[in-house]
Parts: sequence; structure tokens; C-alpha cells
Amino acid sequence: YAASFKSIMRARKLGCATSLWLDPIENRTIEELSLMNFFAVIDGKLHTPELKDSFLPGLTRRSVMVLAAHHGIETVEVPIDVNVLLKQIEAGDCTEAFSTGTAAVVSPVRSFKEADGTEIVISDEVGPVATKLREHLVGIQEGTHEDMFGWMQPVATE
Repeated sequence: YAASFKSIMRARKLGCATSLWLDPIENRTIEELSLMNFFAVIDGKLHTPELKDSFLPGLTRRSVMVLAAHHGIETVEVPIDVNVLLKQIEAGDCTEAFSTGTAAVVSPVRSFKEADGTEIVISDEVGPVATKLREHLVGIQEGTHEDMFGWMQPVATE
């Protein structure tokens, strides 16, 4: 985690909550959003970077993918070129983006901002896919939704 502090400080100076991590070789495909897994809704499908050794797979990532399938949302694990994604946002093909992690669960992405201050806004509202997946996952965690996947286990208190 310590290695991410410098980039987070740079992001905060730009008015951003966190930073986007790209592949270290070509510096163009998205790996993760700071310490969380990344998702984007493009043409109605849920896209997430294919797993590599350079970032963690994430249990919340996997849970979101299972829930997406349950809700009939196709998930695609592919390299996501940041430049292509920005064009998809501008064209309206990418309608929402979010990150997933243990503490944040599902956290929406409002926009992407370049170091020069250029900002590409996805939406000022939380998208329907992020909302549905977060509500369902938190509902299972809190016991207000049925756990049809067997994720929750009783813990003896005595």
C-alpha cells in the first residue's frame, strides 16, 4: 500500500480521490484504480481488466462478477486501453465506471482527469449497474438479501 501514496497525493492535488494504474510496459491498459479493481459498463456489458500478476484479483471483484451474471449482465474480461475508454465515454458508449474493494464495496467513478486538468466526465449520477450490484452485495453481507451463493457462514460467538 505504501507505494501508492505518492500517486494518491498527486491525484489529490488535481482534485481527484485516487489514481488510475496502467500497465507498466506500454502505459496504456488499465490495471486497477489505486488499490481497487476496475469496471466499466460499455455497450451494456460489464468490462473489467483481465487478471495479470501485477494486481490482485480481489474477492469483491469476483463477487460482483457473480452477481452481474445473476442479474443477466454479461461480464467481459479484456485489456482496457485507457485512450479507447476515454473515446467511448465521450461517444456515450461507456455509461458508467466503478471500482470494487473490500471496504468500498462498489465505488462509482464520476470522471477521469489528466495531469493538465482536462476532465472527461462519465456521469454526475451513480449508474444503475453499480447501484444494483452494490445493493445486492451489501444486502447479502447485512442479511437483508438471500445468500443463494453460500458466501455467508455462521460464526459461533461462544
